[in-house]
Amino acid sequence: MASQYQCPFCEHHASITEGIDFEIFYDRLNIDNAYGHHLVFRTTAVVCPNPKCRNVAVTCAIAKPMYPEISGAAKAGKIIQSWPLLPASRAKGLPAFVPRSIVQDYEEACMVEALSAKASATLSRRTVQQIIRDFFGVSEKTLYAEIQAIKGRLPADIWTAIDQLREIGNVGAHPEQDINIMVEVEPEEAAALIRLVEMLIEHTYVARERHNEALAEVAAIAAAKKAAKAAGNGAS
Repeated sequence: MASQYQCPFCEHHASITEGIDFEIFYDRLNIDNAYGHHLVFRTTAVVCPNPKCRNVAVTCAIAKPMYPEISGAAKAGKIIQSWPLLPASRAKGLPAFVPRSIVQDYEEACMVEALSAKASATLSRRTVQQIIRDFFGVSEKTLYAEIQAIKGRLPADIWTAIDQLREIGNVGAHPEQDINIMVEVEPEEAAALIRLVEMLIEHTYVARERHNEALAEVAAIAAAKKAAKAAGNGAS
């Protein structure tokens, strides 16, 4: 059966099939442990179908056995924890025009996501705040106040997503307190914050660069036409 896949290296979308594009390897620990049951180790290796890429993405997971009563059965059940091995995180390559401090915090939020959702979310919300302050020139006492200050300056759905995510987990627990205070965060909240950072970068720095490039292209065409016209008039 084919599965949908986006390569973390080249971001190519494709349908992948086990045995052709990816393989899954299982092993089982048959010694009683602190989890109170045997454990299954699952390693997944995917080769990007894009002929220009062909990079290998590898993830490792520890899981409960799907069939604990069958000795030696290594099929994985509920995942306990998983880690990206190649690449080391989900971080996307960001353009050079994105401020380096924002890139660094985003990359670190991705890097620690599997190790600490709390730390990852704290870095993500700090990245969100950096974007608001750098791109929009807004600086208030709290992240809540800063988000309110940029209302109407982003697409409505993006702004609403920021406001909604502020209200959950690490961002919403204590909006009146310092941005670096850490509270409990669920893994899915940390992942959602990383996606929010990526959306914000796309709708701020990347959109502005595309806008400027389009204007520069039009200006260059107009200048070339003007120069050609001037040259033609001079020849006559």
